[in-house]
Amino acid sequence: MGSAYEGVLQRLQMYRQKRKLNQKSMSQMMGVTQSHYSKLEQGKTIISAEELKNFDSHGCNMDYLLTGEECEETILNHYLGVCKKEIKSDFLQLMVWTIEQGINISGKEQKNGMDYTKEIRLLRYSAFEKETDSRTIWYWMRKASDITQDKMAQHLDITTKRYREIEKGRLGVNAELLAVLYQNLGYPPSVVFYEDVQNISSLNKVWQKFDSDLQKELEVFLKAGLEICNRNQIQKQNQEE
Repeated sequence: MGSAYEGVLQRLQMYRQKRKLNQKSMSQMMGVTQSHYSKLEQGKTIISAEELKNFDSHGCNMDYLLTGEECEETILNHYLGVCKKEIKSDFLQLMVWTIEQGINISGKEQKNGMDYTKEIRLLRYSAFEKETDSRTIWYWMRKASDITQDKMAQHLDITTKRYREIEKGRLGVNAELLAVLYQNLGYPPSVVFYEDVQNISSLNKVWQKFDSDLQKELEVFLKAGLEICNRNQIQKQNQEE
């Protein structure tokens, strides 16, 4: 067991203790027996993808459990939340472009020693290319990181053969592998589980580093862009009728 997953187990125990929950309650949240949960907490059994989803569906923070970092929501979540489903992809394209302009203006590509270039690139792939391409999120993460399958496997500490099966969608992943993914490449687990346009944690981290004047300037552009996207969608619906 590596250091990344040891941190996951520590946070799992802290989560239960902080909320004064017993192992039975936690087992119900994760959809397993109490005996199985006990093994999960002790590290005798690795938390599965399904158990992670169950944990997250009960209002728990999957990203915090696996990464140890919390990302506060910003005004970006508000605009994406009020955006109609039909135009979310278009609006995300605008949102990514807007953040990139903010980065260029402020020179804040690196935050606290972390470079968000590849995260922004992944969001661009999600917004611009993924709708017309059936390849998995693992392919897009690798492309955003600009590395080979062999190198990706090395980062995940698995064989290239196993990674290829994961990238093809033939093999699942568990919490340990996702913790290593974040530790070595910086992608939170929610990117893997929720491939839709809702995942903007990387954008939020960059946005929070912009000064208030720049945020206000960019928000005006986002608000106007959302209105344009809405009008275009209404016009499209009218034409179809």
